[in-house]
Amino acid sequence: MYLEPVENDKSFTPEARVSGCCHMSKIPSLNYHAVIDALEQDGWVVARQRGSYIRPHKHTGDEVLELTVPAYKLAKLSTLSHTLKQAHLG
Repeated sequence: MYLEPVENDKSFTPEARVSGCCHMSKIPSLNYHAVIDALEQDGWVVARQRGSYIRPHKHTGDEVLELTVPAYKLAKLSTLSHTLKQAHLG
């Protein structure tokens, strides 16, 4: 699964890399639409949304996996990393 970075993301500029003000991450900054689209491509279904949180789920054999994805413009990298690990994708 490949996730596209957000076009206006300024955290990975060449100047930032040279100055060392931010670290390189394997996970780009993404908006929640891109996260949900990627999860849906992997078989996840949005079960419900309450406020700023989207709850996709996926049936795998005899168990049901559930996630909570924040519906924020840009989610923190640590939040995306934890979401991917819970989805068994990263």
